[in-house]
Amino acid sequence: PPNASAAFRIVARNAVGTGPMTRAAFATTSPPGEPTGVCCVARTARTLCVEWELADPEDEEVTGCEIQIGTSLSWAVATFEDSGAPCRVSRGGTCWRAVL
Repeated sequence: PPNASAAFRIVARNAVGTGPMTRAAFATTSPPGEPTGVCCVARTARTLCVEWELADPEDEEVTGCEIQIGTSLSWAVATFEDSGAPCRVSRGGTCWRAVL
């Protein structure tokens, strides 16, 4: 399951006896962290181009981002210009971009 952890103990044996035991703890991959460095890199009268940094958690690529736009009363999922949905700026990179 995602974001789960487990502790392990390992011991070796042979004909002479049992060796010392070692312990280790590991976790499965976790959800993405918080996007950082959000900034508007271009604007027109009708659009905003927004970029942010978001690293992939260990061994689990981020597959998408949702942008919400807030007003004084509520938040709503953003709509995007043609080809403006959130995407990575470069393959394997940590910079993301969207055009709203």
